[in-house]
Parts: sequence; structure tokens; C-alpha cells
Amino acid sequence: MLSKIRGQTPALFKLVMVLLVTVILYAVLAQKSTQLHTQIDQYRMVKSQLEFLQSVNEIRSLWLSSQNQILNIDLLENSNLESHGTLTVRVNEQGFVEDIIGSSKSQCAALFDALQATQAVDDVKVRRNIVENNTIGCFFYYKGNLLFQYRFRNGIVNSTSLN
Repeated sequence: MLSKIRGQTPALFKLVMVLLVTVILYAVLAQKSTQLHTQIDQYRMVKSQLEFLQSVNEIRSLWLSSQNQILNIDLLENSNLESHGTLTVRVNEQGFVEDIIGSSKSQCAALFDALQATQAVDDVKVRRNIVENNTIGCFFYYKGNLLFQYRFRNGIVNSTSLN
């Protein structure tokens, strides 16, 4: 009987070692995968904020040349620069965009959708920044965290709350 147990010991040892190595590799890969997803999310959030800021600045530069409070902007397709429609925006007296005219979405949701070249992040929640019954900007949240805020008065786009 003792010889049967000794004969099975190397096979059992090999099985335990294979399982142990598999568990260790799985743990390492799971950690790396989680880190990769976190880095991708961070990249997408930064990209979203930068695209929004770039659009705000481009609209302001158009306003500087025309001084009109209502601007019609031709939307161009990236690949062949053909017109993809027109976006009509209302800007304030400093030239910073406040509203998308003709949108059925809320003011802040319309701004977020219109001022992104690509939808880097989806499922963004929006909230108006209201002070003394006046909307002074928008907060944009992604996965429950502040993605960035936009202030109409001065065009500031940042990822910290300044109320």
C-alpha cells in the first residue's frame, strides 16, 4: 500500500504545482488587466476634456472674428473634410459657448455631445452649475466622478470643482 502512495506522489505533486502556477499567472494577468483598463479610462477622460476645451477655444476664435452671438459652424468629416452638417451655437459677451441651438437635449448634455470630436467617454451624467438661480456652467460626471466642469463666463474647462 505504501508503494501505491509513493507512486502517486509525483503525479499529485505535479498537479498541485500546475494548479499553483496557473493561479499565480491568473492573479498577475488579472492585476495587469485591471491596470490597463484603469489607464484606458484615464486616457479617455483626459481626451474628452481636451476635445471639449479645444472646441470651446475654436468657437471663441470664430466669435472673435465675427462678434456675433449666434454662430453657424460647418461640421467637417475628419477623413475627407466634407461638410457633415451645421452646428448653431449661442455664445456670451466674451465669446464662450453657452448653448446649442436646436438641440432637444438639456443645455449641458447638448454642449457635451456637440463639443466632442469623438465620443471618448459614454454614459456621462451632466448637472448644471447654478448660482443664485443662474446657470453659470456645467458639471460632467463619468462613473460617479467629476470628469470636468465648464464655466460659461470665462470658458474654463477643468477637472476640479471651483463653485
